[in-house]
Amino acid sequence: MENSPFKHIVVLMMENQSFDRIFGFTKGLGKLTGQEYNLNSKGEKVYITKGADPYKNHSFDPPHSYQATYKSLYGEDFVDKVSKLKNEDSINIAYPEHDEEGEKKYMQFFAEEDNHLPAITTLAKNFVVCDRWFSSMPGPTGPNRLFVHGASSYGYAGSSYKASDLPLPDSCESIFESLENNGRSWRTYIHENLNTSHAFPFVKARPQNHFKMADFYSDAKLDNLPDYSFLGPDLYAESQHPGEKFLGSMARGDLLIANVYEAIRSNQTVWEKTLLVINYDEAGGYYDSVSPELNVTCPPFVNEDNWPPSENRAFDFSVLGVRVPGLLISAWHDHNIDHTVYEHSSIPASLKKHFDLKGRGPNGFLTCRDENANDIFSQNTLRKTPRNDLPTLPKPVIR
Repeated sequence: MENSPFKHIVVLMMENQSFDRIFGFTKGLGKLTGQEYNLNSKGEKVYITKGADPYKNHSFDPPHSYQATYKSLYGEDFVDKVSKLKNEDSINIAYPEHDEEGEKKYMQFFAEEDNHLPAITTLAKNFVVCDRWFSSMPGPTGPNRLFVHGASSYGYAGSSYKASDLPLPDSCESIFESLENNGRSWRTYIHENLNTSHAFPFVKARPQNHFKMADFYSDAKLDNLPDYSFLGPDLYAESQHPGEKFLGSMARGDLLIANVYEAIRSNQTVWEKTLLVINYDEAGGYYDSVSPELNVTCPPFVNEDNWPPSENRAFDFSVLGVRVPGLLISAWHDHNIDHTVYEHSSIPASLKKHFDLKGRGPNGFLTCRDENANDIFSQNTLRKTPRNDLPTLPKPVIR
C-alpha cells in the first residue's frame, strides 16, 4: 500500500476464547446484560454471569471439535448441508449430563472490574477492537490455523494441530510462500508445541525463518523484524487454552500479550512502523452471543498424496465459526470499534493488499476465501501523526 506507515505486520494468535468470554462485560466493548442464557440438558436456562477467575474457571476444557462446535450452533450434527442457527446449546454440549456447579462456572465470564486480564483489556480500550471477527470454521485449532496461513484448511475439519499430523501437499500455498515469492521477508516466532504453520512443506523446508518468542523480543527492540511475523505461544504455558494441563495459561497469556506489546513499543522507531494484530484461533467451546450468520465462499478441497488425513470427516466450509477477540494495535490507531466481518482469511487478504502480493490462486490470492474476505486496512482510518499518549500495560497477577 502506498503511503502506509507500516513496514512490519505482526500477528499474535492465541487459543480458545470467545469474544464474550473476554470482553462481554467490558464497558464500551461488550454487550452482555446477564440476561443471556443457554439451555442445559434438563432444558433449564443457565444465565451468563460475571466473575470468571483465570485459575478457578480454567480447569475445564469444553468440547470444541467441529462436531461439538457445529452442534452447539445449530442444535444437531452436520450431515450434508447447513442447518438453521440456534446458538443456544453450548452448555448442553459441554455438560451432556447435568452438573449444576460446572454449568455455572462454564457460564461465568470475565469482568473488567475484577482486573484479571488487565493487559488485553487495556489494549482493547485504547486501540481498535474488531467485534465481528469469527473463526473460519466451527471447529478446533488445526483447521482454523490453516486458514490464517493459507485461507483454507483444504477440506480438513479434524482435531489435529501438529504439523507432523497434517501432511499437506506442495500444492497448498501459504501466505509465507506468497510473501517470499514477492520479495518480502517473513519469520515465525513460535513454540514447537503449536507449530501448525509447519504443515506447509514450503514453510517446514526453511528452518532459517523459524525462531522462538525470546528472539522476537530481541528483534523488536533491535529493529530487526521482517515484513511479516507470526507469533505462536507455548500451548500449555501461555496460550490461554483452558483445561487441567493449562491451569496457569490464562493469566500468563495476558502477560505474554503485554510483553509482545512492550517489546514493540520499547523502540519508538519500530513502534511507529509496526501493526500488531491479536486474535484467537477459535472459541474453544465457549458460548458467544453473536451468531455467525454470514455465508462465505467454500474453498476448493484438496485430495492428493496423503491428504486429507484419514480421520477427517466431510464438512461444508461455507459457514463461519464462533466469534473471537480481534485487536489492531499501532501508534496510528485511535480507539475504535470496527464492526466489519472478519475471519482468519482476512489475514492473508490484508497481507496481499498491503504488500501487493501475487499468489497462485484466483486474481493473485491464495484461494477464493481470502479473495472474498474483508481486509483490516479498508475500514480503519489512520491518524495523521503517531500517538504519544500510549499506555504502559498493567500486568496480571501470576499465582
